Amino acid sequence: MKRLLPLFLLFALLLTIPAYAQENNVNLAHVEVALWPDFDDPSMLVLVTGTMPEDAELPADIIFPLPDGYNRLVVARVTDDGNMIDDMETLETANSVTFSSSEPRFRIEYYVPYTADDDQRQFDFTWESPDLDVDTFQVTVQRPAAATELTLEPASVGEVFSDRTGLTEYLLGELPMPAGTTYEVTADYTVNSRLLSVDILNDSNLPTADGDDAPAPAPAPAPAPSPAAEDNSTLIMIFGTIGLLLIATAVGWYIYISSQQNSKPPQRPKPTPSKKKRVKAVGFCHECGSSLTAGAKFCASCGTAVKKK
Repeated sequence: MKRLLPLFLLFALLLTIPAYAQENNVNLAHVEVALWPDFDDPSMLVLVTGTMPEDAELPADIIFPLPDGYNRLVVARVTDDGNMIDDMETLETANSVTFSSSEPRFRIEYYVPYTADDDQRQFDFTWESPDLDVDTFQVTVQRPAAATELTLEPASVGEVFSDRTGLTEYLLGELPMPAGTTYEVTADYTVNSRLLSVDILNDSNLPTADGDDAPAPAPAPAPAPSPAAEDNSTLIMIFGTIGLLLIATAVGWYIYISSQQNSKPPQRPKPTPSKKKRVKAVGFCHECGSSLTAGAKFCASCGTAVKKK
């Protein structure tokens, strides 16, 4: 009997493991997977948005599956107003990431490589989670701006034009995804340019694959000026106009004065009377006839002695 006791305990433990796993199995109300090849990197960007049921107990621990070769992983919780905050602690492994979310919605983003052969591209996406039960699961595939042909397996059930990116997105069928179910998506497409979608959308001079099939988003209109700004602009215009008029008046007056001064004939300077005293002549030299001053003993011109009278 004592030898059988360990076997009995081991058997009881094995019976409780499935029940424990079932009780702690996470249930998600909705999972949306967006596949964006050649968007802002020559690889495939995967964006996953998960939503828990309304009665979910928070915070909730989630083990989320990841494919081989993923890189640049970001995990964020989504607030009620739509903001994504990546402040959660995560535990990454080769094929999963574990985190605890305090919000009923969360967002997971990462990149995976695709296969490229000249202008041909192919990527595969596989979903397989042993832990997550998903009530509704849906995949959308974005058509790259440089893609001329794109085929999907499974085939799309519709397409929409995204106002957010300005690109066409193909919708695949919505279906439940119980834990342990495998879901695969394969896409093949041809490109006519090595440019990424963001490069083409940001340059209006670069055509898309279908010409005008996916035009670049129109720039946001400039905000309307406030009433105070309009009043200030009006005052600036008024004072500026007055200043220009004053400057023009001053320049015109200066030109008029200058022209009046230039039109007057130049006046000759008046002769200044000499301040020298005139000496009265009292006689003339008998030799040269020059005038003689009073008291002169010799002629100032020839030096002849003045004759005494």
